[in-house]
Parts: sequence; structure tokens; C-alpha cells
Amino acid sequence: LSKKEIPWSYQHLKYFPQKYNAPCPQDKVCDPELYNACYRYNSIDGSINRQSILGKYGIDRFCFPQNPKGRSGLRGRGELFRWGPNHYVQHIISRGVNVREYLVVNTHDKKKIIFPGEFVDNPKNITFPPMLLNFFESNLHEKYPENVVKEIIKNALKNQMLRYHGYYADDRNTDNAWIETLIYDINDSGYSNLGLLDPEHLTNPLNLTWRIIDKSAVDDKIETIIKRARLTFGQKVASIIRKALKSLRDEDKAGIIFAFGDAVNNFLGLSAIVITLVDMVG
Repeated sequence: LSKKEIPWSYQHLKYFPQKYNAPCPQDKVCDPELYNACYRYNSIDGSINRQSILGKYGIDRFCFPQNPKGRSGLRGRGELFRWGPNHYVQHIISRGVNVREYLVVNTHDKKKIIFPGEFVDNPKNITFPPMLLNFFESNLHEKYPENVVKEIIKNALKNQMLRYHGYYADDRNTDNAWIETLIYDINDSGYSNLGLLDPEHLTNPLNLTWRIIDKSAVDDKIETIIKRARLTFGQKVASIIRKALKSLRDEDKAGIIFAFGDAVNNFLGLSAIVITLVDMVG
């Protein structure tokens, strides 16, 4: 696709991309493909929020939603769960001030940093994603009574700051399904709420751990996500190629890989938005 062919406003009479709808994972609920019927796009559809942060999106003559960023080269739901916007909520949770520890997935690769996140049907109806909230409650309950746990979570939400809400440039986005992400930042400077979590010792089904990370690197990562969201498809491909070439030139340098993803089975692969520190400063 050339730059002029990407917008839906361009009449592309020879555009017939391959269609792909991945099988739905057994532990998830996915939208089936409807025939001669439409989902309630651009609105609240029962428990599912099909509204986009980018505004009202188009619906084609076959009643499929159109990616606000334009054509992708693939139609269908792809590997995503919902037609239209798929809402991904991510939390950057840290404790301390001068030296910050971040709550991340414990991986064997110490260069990879994965922050917890989860797809949700309606981000407006939740405080934290269900799996993450369940982890907070079960972990804290092993040390504190119910009323204290509720107060801890309540205080954490007061400190919550929305860093980004918008389109997420991801290889899984298609013509008819795309990711929109909310990135929240919570810092417990005084170790009085979520900084009290003890994932090393207590119940920890999400395999989370505290890890010291340079705050500036995390801030740079968020800025990278925002910049990528503003790119067209063609610009995105060019950017990926430039980064790949640079990585080859700098392969002898040490870097930390960042991935904003699901702590269990929805986390973003290396083909999505995974960037090294070497890339971020280059």
C-alpha cells in the first residue's frame, strides 16, 4: 500500500486483502463473524464498549468496522478478540522516589521488562483489570484485613495518573480490528499502598516482581508509543526497518527490552512494540 492508498477516503478498486479470523482461545470470549447483521458499533453494546477514543469510525457495506488509521493490508478480526476497538489497560506501578522499583513480570531474560496489562471489554467500568485486581487483593489479604486492603486499593487509585489513552500501533491491527490502550502510572513514594505488595513471598499467580528501573527509560518508552501511534502504516514499516538496521549495527551494546503486555497470556510479542534502550536513545 502506498501512502495515498491507506485512507478509506481513497477509492481503491483493486484492494482485496486476505481475511483472517484467528480461533478464539479457550479461556477468552471473542466476537464471531456475523452475517446479515451488525454489532452496535460506535456505542456501548451490552457489556462491551465499541466506542473509539479517536471518535466515530466508519462501517463498510458489509457491516464491518473500519480502522480509523486506514487500510492495513489484512481484513478480519485477526488475532484480536473484538471487531472494532480492543481496549488494552496497562499499569506502570512503582514505589520509591529517587530509586524506583517497578512491578513487572519476572522473566528469565533480565533484559526484558514486561509491565502487566490486560484486554477488557469496557475500561470505563473497572478500577483495575480483573486479573491484576485479584492479584492485589489476594496478595494483600495475606498480611492485612479486608478493610485495610480496601483502603490500600482506594488510596492507590487516588494516586493513579493516566499517561496515555489512544491508538496502539501493533502488528495485530487489521482493517476491522485494532488496539486502543490506556496506560496508567501509579507511584507509591511512601510505601503506603501498592508498594506494600510482597510478590516474592506471598501468593503470586501472575509471576510479578519488583525491579529497579531508570524512570527516564520508562518515560521514553511511553513517548515512543505515542509517536508510533501517530505514524501511518507506511511510516511505521519504515521506522521498524530503521530500528532493525540500527540494532544490527549496535548488537554489541547492552540494552533493556521493554514490553507493555499481559502478565499471563495476552502480552505483546517482540513483533509488536518492543524497543531496546539502544533504540530509544539512538
